[in-house]
Amino acid sequence: MLKLTSGEYKFPTNGFTILDLDNLVNANEAKFKFVKYDGDDTHFVRLIEDPINLFEEFLDIPLPSPGEFTTSKNLDYCINEITWQLLDIFNAGFLNVAFLDVVSPGIEIIKFRLNIFFGREVYSNFEKENFTVHEWIMFKREYKKYKSSFQHYYSDQFLSKLLMLQGEYKFRIKEKEKKVKDKGNVFIYFNQGIRRRMAKLKYIQEDKKWKVTELRNTNKLANLDIISGTDDPDCRFSIRIRCESYDPFITSKIEKIINEINNTDEPKDGMWFRTKDFEGKFESIEIRQTIEKRRFINENYQISVDTVKKESNMKLFYQQIISLENLNWRDMENANELSRGEVNHTMHETVQYVMGMMRELKKIQI
Repeated sequence: MLKLTSGEYKFPTNGFTILDLDNLVNANEAKFKFVKYDGDDTHFVRLIEDPINLFEEFLDIPLPSPGEFTTSKNLDYCINEITWQLLDIFNAGFLNVAFLDVVSPGIEIIKFRLNIFFGREVYSNFEKENFTVHEWIMFKREYKKYKSSFQHYYSDQFLSKLLMLQGEYKFRIKEKEKKVKDKGNVFIYFNQGIRRRMAKLKYIQEDKKWKVTELRNTNKLANLDIISGTDDPDCRFSIRIRCESYDPFITSKIEKIINEINNTDEPKDGMWFRTKDFEGKFESIEIRQTIEKRRFINENYQISVDTVKKESNMKLFYQQIISLENLNWRDMENANELSRGEVNHTMHETVQYVMGMMRELKKIQI
């Protein structure tokens, strides 16, 4: 199906943050604290008092509004909201359909992508360092107040414990640590109008040239963050909208820039391209280059561990991205029909699996 579009569209993002209370006997009496994270001005959540109480009290928590903090008691509510949001876009005919962009001479195909990431939710501009569950419920993200973001981070301990899991949570190594020694793939992110775009570059040895092998717009549709309250990672369930763009004008512009750069056989500072190469040509440039890859798999899930070298705001740093995917998700993402039950079930099943896996990881002492 081919439809016309102006190319100027952006889907709203729905966000939820859950404080994992399932292991607490009396969540009403638990106390938490914002703890400084890695020497910067951000903080993460840490459980500082876990009361022992033989009688579980009923925790009366109102349903959250989008963007508010909530607790695991409302996990079903959050997943239901995300399910309806995705299906509204799907049923409106926006997904897995070819669009003719009337602004630039290109074709676009809008798809969605499901992932769960492991990392750390960090906070700033909060007024109170210590808080209870009921105070947590009252927190709201506001302009210049209670800011939060999800940070990818790497933990040798997390991976060591991962390989010690047993039963349904047992993973085997699919791909050992693989260093990317050749020119590999380079990802360039930039702004174009209201859209955030990503161009994937690959060096074609036969032609001795770099080529754009993928161009797409990126947009977050929904995030569901689950806060561990411990040294173990937090996790983010994410639905992203990927608009695959076939735009010959942008593609040729990028290829002209990158092939005019005098690339040697050795990358400079480990990077084949730098943000300064694109100054004055694109806005808000960010460059990522994959350095190492590892993969772990079991019957139903795969965990990917990618080490990326990244340049953003003229600063170079490493970033480790750990993600989990349900092995059924990629087929579902390309489906022509989706039912509410199917979408809701796979989201709920996978999020519950990850929460169970994280609880098992907490039990392992190394």
